[in-house]
Amino acid sequence: MLPMRCPRGYYCPESTEFPLPCPIGTFGAGERLTDVTDCTTCYGGRFCSQYGLEAPDGECDPGFYCVDKSMTPVPKTLHVGGIGNVCEAGGYCEQATKYPLPCRPGFYQPNIGAEEYGDCTECECGMYCDGRPDETRTDIKTALIYLLDVLPGAYMSGPCDAGYYCSTGSSHPR
Repeated sequence: MLPMRCPRGYYCPESTEFPLPCPIGTFGAGERLTDVTDCTTCYGGRFCSQYGLEAPDGECDPGFYCVDKSMTPVPKTLHVGGIGNVCEAGGYCEQATKYPLPCRPGFYQPNIGAEEYGDCTECECGMYCDGRPDETRTDIKTALIYLLDVLPGAYMSGPCDAGYYCSTGSSHPR
């Protein structure tokens, strides 16, 4: 029997008798891969739920974010290496989101699982929402600590400074 090219979605080490499938969380877009490390990590915002894929299965669902190597469109725990989670408070996650997206200054988002920008809430009168990351947040699990420098505060930033007033949607205390 003549040697055959290793098919897409598989890799074939030297002296192999049968192609080996790329693992879950990866895919093999090219032919003739020779090692498991030649399989491509599933892109952020996408998921790869099966062995031997030629391309990602699909996009991460709204309300969730999929970092690299996600195995499901709705990851609910953060595994070592980070695969994603339900969208954290302070942001929203549209379909195919790699990380939670922040609300713009003047808005905040206190709920988990937000799916679109329309889920952001306008800052109330007398308060301001600067949209900056809040590194003092305690609602984010230790495993998610990498989000602290990108995910804005889940609540209003604070009251307006004395001698100033803040109308609805204010982004600064003055």
